[in-house]
Amino acid sequence: MNKALAIAQNELKKGNYPCCCLIVKNNREVGIGISSDKDATTHAEMEAIRKVSKNLHNYKLRGCVLYSTIEPCLMCAVAMNYAGISKVIYGCSHGEYGKKKTFDLLREIGIAKKIMVEEGIEERKAKTLLNRFESKYGKVNH
Repeated sequence: MNKALAIAQNELKKGNYPCCCLIVKNNREVGIGISSDKDATTHAEMEAIRKVSKNLHNYKLRGCVLYSTIEPCLMCAVAMNYAGISKVIYGCSHGEYGKKKTFDLLREIGIAKKIMVEEGIEERKAKTLLNRFESKYGKVNH
């Protein structure tokens, strides 16, 4: 998570949304993604999933752990489910769905039941980056 936060901090310095995603398999980093403001589907998680699928020559990413500085959105979480990501660890919530969490919403409709989720890892650091971005550029729907 610390590497993802360092990359997100660097993105914030460039004026970009401070979300970074890192995917690990067998304790080895296999892909990194950052968000882009040029494409609504290029969230950090989607970018990392695409890279890892290409690197591993397989869209099924069983056994992979995904670290994201910010709670994944519904689009990204559904992609994680279809990719077979085993575990998601994220820093802070974005509050996009009120008090509901992304994976709770998906589980209510029967999706993403097998993904383990751990939230609040390095939450203060992640939230600080998000708050700095939003205070300068306004709230963004991730």
